[in-house]
Amino acid sequence: MSVSGDTVVVGAWDEDSNATGVDGNQGDNSASNAGAAYVFVRSGAAWTQQAYLKASNTEAGDEFGYSVSVSGDTVVVGAMAEDSIANGVNGTETDNSAPSAGAAYVFVRSGATWTSRPTQGVEHGGIR
Repeated sequence: MSVSGDTVVVGAWDEDSNATGVDGNQGDNSASNAGAAYVFVRSGAAWTQQAYLKASNTEAGDEFGYSVSVSGDTVVVGAMAEDSIANGVNGTETDNSAPSAGAAYVFVRSGATWTSRPTQGVEHGGIR
């Protein structure tokens, strides 16, 4: 979990949805332990869910949401067991030949809308 002002991000690394990106189908439980992150915002004393975040390349066992961080309008979500061999900027995230290599995904908020920045995720210590 991470907090910045009136925004809280909660990682759920064992969540099972096969959705990708922002606000996909939370009810599709066909990707065991794919993971997710939930963004909540506070208005006065009330908290509401603002976004449901998933990797751009969701797969079972990736554990997206194992780590989360929020600062202002930017969220970074770690996927500890993501298998891509991608390295550096714009790597091939569909090549899963590096078991549990890990990755990080960046999401940015404008107003109340979150968008994925998949080309800015960190993977293998580089920028994807």
